Amino acid sequence: MTDDLDPQQADADLERLDEKSEQLFQEGRLQSGLRIARESTRQAKSHQRVIHYMRGLFNQMRFGHGLLEPRIAADASVELVALLNDEEHARKVQPDLDEGEYEWVCSWMTSCAYDNLAEATGMMSGYNSEGMHECIADGLQVCRQTGKLECIKCFREYASDVYLAADDLEMVYYQCQSLLEYRGKEVDSKDRRWAGHKKRAWLELLAGRLASAQEELQQAETFVSAEDVYLKMQSRVHVLTAWDEVRLLSGVDRYDWSGSPPMTPWLPEEGEWPEYELDRARGDALALVMGGQLAEGTQLLTEWDQRLTRQECLKEWFEVRLRLIAAYRMQGKQTRAEQLARGLEAKAAEASDFLTMRRLKRLMDPAIPPIPIPLLGPLDRGPFAESTQVAVPATNDDDAAADDQDVKAAVNTEPSAEVGSSEEPETPLKSFIEGLMSRILVTRQKNDVQDELRTQLEEILTVDIDTIESPRDGAMLLHLSRYTITGPDDARRVWEYGQQLVDRFPQDATTLSVYADLGLHFHNVDAASFPEITLDELGRWFRKSLTLDAEKPRNFLRAGEYFHQVGNLGEAERCFARAFRLDRVDGTAALSLAGIYRDTDRQRDALAALDLALREGSQNADVAWEAALAAYGLEQYDSQLTYLDRHVELSEPHTWVEYYRAWALLELKRYDDCLAAIEAERQLEPPGELHLQLLQAAALAEQGDIEAASQVINELLQHRVADVDYLSLSGIMRNFGRVWQAISKWPADQPARVALEQRMLETGLMPDEYFEELRQQREELPDVNFYRVRLRQTVGDQWSQESGCLPGQEHWEFYQLEWGVLAQTEEEAVNRVLQMHHSGLPYPATVEEVQLAGEGYTDRPGVVWQGIRWCDDAPEDDDDGFFGMDFEDGEMDEYSDDEEE
Repeated sequence: MTDDLDPQQADADLERLDEKSEQLFQEGRLQSGLRIARESTRQAKSHQRVIHYMRGLFNQMRFGHGLLEPRIAADASVELVALLNDEEHARKVQPDLDEGEYEWVCSWMTSCAYDNLAEATGMMSGYNSEGMHECIADGLQVCRQTGKLECIKCFREYASDVYLAADDLEMVYYQCQSLLEYRGKEVDSKDRRWAGHKKRAWLELLAGRLASAQEELQQAETFVSAEDVYLKMQSRVHVLTAWDEVRLLSGVDRYDWSGSPPMTPWLPEEGEWPEYELDRARGDALALVMGGQLAEGTQLLTEWDQRLTRQECLKEWFEVRLRLIAAYRMQGKQTRAEQLARGLEAKAAEASDFLTMRRLKRLMDPAIPPIPIPLLGPLDRGPFAESTQVAVPATNDDDAAADDQDVKAAVNTEPSAEVGSSEEPETPLKSFIEGLMSRILVTRQKNDVQDELRTQLEEILTVDIDTIESPRDGAMLLHLSRYTITGPDDARRVWEYGQQLVDRFPQDATTLSVYADLGLHFHNVDAASFPEITLDELGRWFRKSLTLDAEKPRNFLRAGEYFHQVGNLGEAERCFARAFRLDRVDGTAALSLAGIYRDTDRQRDALAALDLALREGSQNADVAWEAALAAYGLEQYDSQLTYLDRHVELSEPHTWVEYYRAWALLELKRYDDCLAAIEAERQLEPPGELHLQLLQAAALAEQGDIEAASQVINELLQHRVADVDYLSLSGIMRNFGRVWQAISKWPADQPARVALEQRMLETGLMPDEYFEELRQQREELPDVNFYRVRLRQTVGDQWSQESGCLPGQEHWEFYQLEWGVLAQTEEEAVNRVLQMHHSGLPYPATVEEVQLAGEGYTDRPGVVWQGIRWCDDAPEDDDDGFFGMDFEDGEMDEYSDDEEE
């Protein structure tokens, strides 16, 4: 084909290239597919066909993973994301692009581009490296924005790899569970059950449970040919290569690939699918090592070790390097194994791959006999089961001086800090510090405490730093000093004292972390008085503290708070996740991680973390409370009751507990119990009555007691919604919506129903189901369009007293809101919205904008939804800080790690 072909011929040729790429992808012939994809992008750019150009990049991107060429995948992903996010950028390829086709391609391709970019980055830099956690939240958000909800599973699968590298196997298992939730083709076009079972098999293998691993792989194989599995042959190969290793470790013959039609004829020739070749090579190396051919197995692993290094495949390199070290240890070549281990440890630490580091630590333990695949526990069966193993004595091997660039680099790398014992020895100043802590606590409960606090600060600052032998004592003194500060002069003295402590213990992670946290506090309170404390400098200190010791949960918590403050939610999540992994029962860690999940619209993940903390034995009442609220948000009402019960066990009775209990009981159709819970809440002096009346009306309506429910509705309508300052807007909407749901089967002209609906329209609280019910009463029509109509409503001087005013809207002079409406013409759309808009005000609404958002439907005309109102001139509040610190539960010992108490 030449570049001067007519446009129709060019389009036809490009379409054939795209089809050929897909065929080769299905066949696992990725190297050939990459050549086709590159030719496609070249021709598409030459002929100014941006859609085909994007498809070519898309194919290069997805081929790169199986080719073990993450750089190719990453480069294609970056360029593709730029084209997807910027129409003007796309027009540089094709100035006359079809906007409709471009938008459609963006809607299905964007989430895949982000997923593949995250995967490629994880392969090259490590799945727990900086920025990887943020990719999870960003990817899930993209899926929701584009409406491609089935791709959420891709990011769940990616998240499982992130948590695996983070060595949080319980959270990996949770993410795998989401892959198993296949709901059928009508609602779920991605069937990843086989992948979920395969990942769970790896978790079982890591624990040494070969029988359980085999069961998971058997389950995986049953799903590889399911209808909605995209790449059936490739999926089956991935499962069988994993099964091959489990069989070998169990002492069973290898899988017979020659007897697996129609698999074998489809396997591509060598060089086409390197990912498969790596999987087979690892199995071959395992067979060689187990068969006593250690030198041959070592040679095969060495070849792949070098190849993966060249191709920047860090994730796969970690696994191969672990097995290579194990092979050397099994040969008794300890010196060589140690050299390779130093290189691996350095790279794993840089990537924060804590699973690799933990496996390596166990592998290098001289008391544990090595096995071909380094695991986290002893095997429960097979020739390498613990009872059958004998430690291999180390020898002076000649390979120790072999040319290994990774090892040479590692020699000059500062060794990572050793993990301290869980039982710390007594420190010289422990008694003094404990007494001082008690006195500070007592002092801060009094009035007029400045003189006493200054005295206690002097006790700290007069401790000669040169006499402090334990960095633990130094860190605690610095931490306590924070609670004795009464002004900027004290703060300056404490800051200088802290600098001396850091100079005294430059390699102590906790001292540096506490110092950085103190600096963050001073920066927040009075940055002008501490110009030398910059956020960038604090970030370097926090990062260094984590590098010095990756086993201190409180250090990760402090770093997480810093990253959260500077807006780096990905790093905050990574730090909080590590803190939670290291200390499951620490409520602060669980709550901090759950907060990040909640802020990034991942309520399910938040609940999983909170639930895990409770199951591990957390005694923090707030953890149970937040779990109950998360379950409420996810409509998991049985679980919500369980968490509320646990919260009550850990705390005193208080308001809101019985309210949320009533909500759960209402949804579980336990109406009498719901009404009883409402009455119990009333005994706890709630902040208001409206929310309880709404639940009461809903319960009575569900019981069929129209008269009693109507009476409660008429009573609650006497309240102004603007006075409800104890519920969020979403809470108000949910309560009103639940009442409407309960009365929606009443006659349309029933007085209480009419009055409630009028109020809900005035306040903008009407649920979509109300409008759907009205539309269902009309006939379907052709050529129906979807419009977004924006209104502006003047409210007048008495707005704060009007029934349509909501909390926080009292000072508005006007508001705007959008309506979604189906109509055949723009004029009809505007008329339908104006007929439905009930402000309850004497001022007419004006139409600000009408936007055509979709066209050509066959549907029932009418309003589809009423948007949330807003005002561009809404005021904002400011906050001030202070130097002194108030205590909260547990803050006195927040500098330390629980295992060191």
